[in-house]
Amino acid sequence: LLALLLLFNKNDESLLTYLNEDGMSIEPGWYCPIIPTVLVNDARSIGTGYSTDMPSCNPLT
Repeated sequence: LLALLLLFNKNDESLLTYLNEDGMSIEPGWYCPIIPTVLVNDARSIGTGYSTDMPSCNPLT
């Protein structure tokens, strides 16, 4: 939870529009983190004729 709070700027919360499902607010329609999360989480995928391999990195080092 602490890492999540560090990734998103509190001042941006008023800009988020939340999705509704069955009358309940469930999650924002989009997120805008302060760093590209694909660099932290990594991405590996194989598509039709294409492959992707982006290893994770530690942005603090």
